[in-house]
Amino acid sequence: METKMISVSALAEQIELSNVLYLRPNAKTMFDNSINQYGTPLQGDIFVCDLSGIEDCSGSFVDEFIHNWIRLIRKTENTMFVITGMSEDVYYTVSSALSLRNKLSREAMSILSLENGAYSLIGDKIEKNMREVFDFIIKNKKVTVRMVAEEFSLELNGASNRLKKLYDSRLVMREEQSLENGGKYEYFLPQI
Repeated sequence: METKMISVSALAEQIELSNVLYLRPNAKTMFDNSINQYGTPLQGDIFVCDLSGIEDCSGSFVDEFIHNWIRLIRKTENTMFVITGMSEDVYYTVSSALSLRNKLSREAMSILSLENGAYSLIGDKIEKNMREVFDFIIKNKKVTVRMVAEEFSLELNGASNRLKKLYDSRLVMREEQSLENGGKYEYFLPQI
């Protein structure tokens, strides 16, 4: 696993923006520059989008930069995109833009956030039972299908489906393990 820190403030400086990010063309340029600097996702990559120093941003910036990163990440197995360092205004804009994008396009996109060492989800399109499994992963660090089945009184198939949905949304990662340990994979959130 390789962690790649994307410094959004450094990308903004490259195109002579200050700490307020706006306009779709600026976000497109920053997205393209970030791909050139950090590369396209490979299996096992964790991209951490550091928004420290950014005071505010527009919804079009979120749509063109953050949402495009998430779409790109979803195309590669076992990768992850995490946002960190959000001011209150940036959090509000990211959350609002995500809600609008999900409503208009019917995408079921959520964003993984890491603040003060704690993971959380941004987005209203995750089902309650999926959020419960996500919280269970946070609590236990690594989980198997068998652990989820036992915790939520599910058949192995149901537990596997919930974990797979989280994995397919790139909200958790997984690694193979031996079958005698309770399943083919362990699902987890990486320590960053």
